[in-house]
Amino acid sequence: MKKIGLINKDLKRIIITTLSQSEFAKEGGRFVIAGITSTLLTITLYQICLFFFSPLISCTLSWIIGISMMILVYPAYIFKKKSSTISEKLAIISWYLIIFIISASLINLFIYFKINSRVAIFISLIFATPINFLGLRFILKR
Repeated sequence: MKKIGLINKDLKRIIITTLSQSEFAKEGGRFVIAGITSTLLTITLYQICLFFFSPLISCTLSWIIGISMMILVYPAYIFKKKSSTISEKLAIISWYLIIFIISASLINLFIYFKINSRVAIFISLIFATPINFLGLRFILKR
């Protein structure tokens, strides 16, 4: 009888692990779709703003639009959370500000190394996107 109990425990652990990994993959897929939409919106706004403002101001304006989208769309669409608490919304805003600081710093660093400001944002996304997903997942899944 003990062997059956151990097998059941192992089977439950395997099923839970598989479901968790599957949910992670689904969330990752939804994050990519929402991220592409958000990224296209923010990059388009950034590129337009560059005609009128410095790269830092352009980055700031585009990130304000991005944070609005993140607060409205990400919890419900990506992480299937019916509603977010005020503390979660504040945590999302705080996290997004951290990601903004990382991205703005990277853009400035790339510009310092003579990378065109219109290209710098794309390179910063390579670093910021996976960090952003993991942080948001942590905030909304705890």
